[in-house]
Amino acid sequence: MASIESTNPSDPLQAQPLQSGLNLSNDSTTPNPPNPYFLSSSENPGNILVTQPFLGMKNYHAWSRAMVLALTVKKKIGFVNGKIPMPNLDSPLYEDWQSCNTMVLSWMINSMHVDVSSSIMYCETAREMWIELQNLFSQGNGPKIYNLQREISHISQNQMSMTEYYTKFNRFWDQLLNYEPFPECSCGAMEVLSASHDKAYVIRFLTGLNENFKTHRSQILMSNPFPSMSKVMHWFFNSNHTKALDIEVLAHLNPNAAAMYAN
Repeated sequence: MASIESTNPSDPLQAQPLQSGLNLSNDSTTPNPPNPYFLSSSENPGNILVTQPFLGMKNYHAWSRAMVLALTVKKKIGFVNGKIPMPNLDSPLYEDWQSCNTMVLSWMINSMHVDVSSSIMYCETAREMWIELQNLFSQGNGPKIYNLQREISHISQNQMSMTEYYTKFNRFWDQLLNYEPFPECSCGAMEVLSASHDKAYVIRFLTGLNENFKTHRSQILMSNPFPSMSKVMHWFFNSNHTKALDIEVLAHLNPNAAAMYAN
């Protein structure tokens, strides 16, 4: 198990007192940065972090997403994305890094079917294993991306309520983002790319709304600054017109369903 202390006083990763998690030497109200090599007593190589085992190409993206979330919670995502690199062999941090790296490797292997794990069992670092899995199983996403983009371009509200339409649309959009993730970048261009993506998200959602919402749609499209999806949905769900318009649509298509929704 990795140590939570460093004997090097100049080491920026030196562990902090665990009782309070605060920097007691300078400012008692300033939290210390977390120690990336800390392992709690409940963490062991036998832990299984995700419920669905990795079976290969057919569930690679769902599995990798679940694993990223689990490792992020554990504060160990840096071992697979390269942000916590291997120290020099003579570094006092090497032994702690090796313990954590081995732990992450074990967690990943535990979540795989034996047919998958046998092909990458001898990768020496979690980063190496992660890249190897990407190379082996993330290929051939073109048809999936095409189908998702086609679904998104054709989806319309029709007889769905606002909540049902948003849920369905958002599911497709999230899946597309999973297959086409943003590149890791800290430059200013990333902020521009993210803003453009968010705007396209809102515009495509508005495009699929029924014509009953054309006035609302026009108001949103003319907004400056352009609103996020969360603000758009907050506006719709708090609008006095939204439920009435949903009922009007349902009444035209399914009178019985409209009566139930109104009640």
